[in-house]
Amino acid sequence: MAYRDGEFRDAAYCGTLTKEIRAIINIIWKIDFSHEVDLLKIENSNLAHDPRQGRKFSIILEHHERRQPYVELLNERWRTQCRQSLAA
Repeated sequence: MAYRDGEFRDAAYCGTLTKEIRAIINIIWKIDFSHEVDLLKIENSNLAHDPRQGRKFSIILEHHERRQPYVELLNERWRTQCRQSLAA
């Protein structure tokens, strides 16, 4: 599994995932899924092109703002776990 920033793709080198990291990944997944559903709703709506594009931009911005704190938390926990695994 790899995220956009590339920090999560090296999972094999840091041992098993903790419950906390799995929970954070699950939250990010739910946010991403909700984002995709919202975008599909806009695509399938009867809105004209310009309002649709404006709404899509708003949804993308909201998605990033909602997701980013969890990505940062995941990266922090991930680095901590990697350091602990490598030290052991």
